[in-house]
Amino acid sequence: MYETPFPNYATVSNGRSNGRSSHQVLKAGRVTIAGTDGTTQFRRILEIVDGEIVDNRLVVHGKVIHRVCYGKFETTHTDHGRATTRFRKGSGKGLHGKSRQRLILFSNPGWCHSWYKQGRLVRQKMHFDNGVMAYDWSGHKTVDIRRPDGSLEFRLHGEIDASKQWNSRSVFDREMPDWFKRSAPFSVENAAGQVIYAGQHENGQRVGRWVLPSSSLMDVLGHRADDHGDRPGEEHFYERGVAIPKALFETPRDKLDPVKLLKIANAQLRMAMLAKAKFDGERLAQCGVEVHRQGAMRLIDVPGLDTRILRVQCPSTKSFYYIHVPHDSVQCEQARQWTFHVGAGVQGAIKFAVET
Repeated sequence: MYETPFPNYATVSNGRSNGRSSHQVLKAGRVTIAGTDGTTQFRRILEIVDGEIVDNRLVVHGKVIHRVCYGKFETTHTDHGRATTRFRKGSGKGLHGKSRQRLILFSNPGWCHSWYKQGRLVRQKMHFDNGVMAYDWSGHKTVDIRRPDGSLEFRLHGEIDASKQWNSRSVFDREMPDWFKRSAPFSVENAAGQVIYAGQHENGQRVGRWVLPSSSLMDVLGHRADDHGDRPGEEHFYERGVAIPKALFETPRDKLDPVKLLKIANAQLRMAMLAKAKFDGERLAQCGVEVHRQGAMRLIDVPGLDTRILRVQCPSTKSFYYIHVPHDSVQCEQARQWTFHVGAGVQGAIKFAVET
């Protein structure tokens, strides 16, 4: 028994290819295969509803040895008794078999078929009502999504995120930024081969070269439009989740002047560029004079700056930030307290029970 490539029907085949085999296409009903393998009597009973196998039982010597009621439970007779796994949403256990869901993909209706193994989605395909396959995804890194007329809509490169797909919905029935895993680079091409969306993440943050989809494309897909205008194919560049100019992105690391980077007014851009330049405490000290150190903090006086630089570390991400503090700062904690406006409206030092 297996599923046909045509939606809404199942087929039964048995026998050998010797002219005596049988073949039957079914929309609904029950199939019972009874016999013996030489020593053991058995029956295989399958229930079919709307062209889909919904119940599969193996009976040996009158006892149910194994049964899968797809989407509900799986039970197996063992030496220690009967073991049953119920298919609970999000349980991640025992969800074998196939499910089918009526969906609308990009404004076009059809049937979405999903195959599960040990609670993990391993394959999914969708057919439009006219029989045209919208896509067939099974973990391959290239997936084609087609229109109802069979023409190409998108070509996807990268790893599709199939986690938490317990409701049998399409892996593409969500916003385009959520299609892909964040552990590998990805790209989306249109029918003309133009890259309309591409990028990669590192530690959950955008890094490297990105191509962001236009707001008009996101509107067509019924998704939110990111704040990047309506310029499909436009390149953006990121360092640790911070957008940086293309010229700075393409500048070799050894050509970046740390003193100039320290003069960047925007704190996030300054942090990102210093990270790109591999600017650590030693290089900072080489640019000036270390005035004071306390734990991971460093207070540095850099010639050419009308402020001093305080290096601090984020307790959660462990990223280093370089903050401009008054030139008369002499201790790290004093400079850090200044960033909380202590002495400029806030009375008394601020103490933290826990820093996150």
